[in-house]
Formats: sequence, C-alpha cells, structure tokens
Amino acid sequence: IWEMSGLMRIYSRVNGKVDEKPFIVPRSSTAEEFARTIHNAVASRMQKAKVWGSSAKFPGQLVGRDHVLHDCDQVEVLEK
Repeated sequence: IWEMSGLMRIYSRVNGKVDEKPFIVPRSSTAEEFARTIHNAVASRMQKAKVWGSSAKFPGQLVGRDHVLHDCDQVEVLEK
C-alpha cells in the first residue's frame, strides 16, 4: 500500500530516542523537506541531519539538506 500511495514514513529522532509515530511525507523527500514538515522554523535553522536507515551508508551518517530519504528512515535534524 505504501508503494502505491507515493508516500513514505520518516521517524524523527531526538537525543537518541525515536518517536513511535512517523511523519508521512511524499516519496523522494529530502532532509530539508522533512524538516519543513516538522515546522518551517526548524527547516530555516537546519544545518545538517543525521540519518539511520537504508538511505544512509552507515548508521548515524551526517548528511546535507538535499539528502534524499527512504521509507522508514530515522532522522535527527541538527540546527544552527
């Protein structure tokens, strides 16, 4: 169903704890678009992000704003 819907689930991560309820975003969303889903102010202050999941080369990879996320990734937004 998720593949046909064109949506994916992204879990936020804060201080090592993963939120149980995912954010629902369009497929091929970037880290910046995910941050904007949380709040516009978060996206404007975002500097980088840490990613755990299939889009990362290794757990906790530091990525830029334009990194494309995959379904069920966990993302920690790092602000200025």
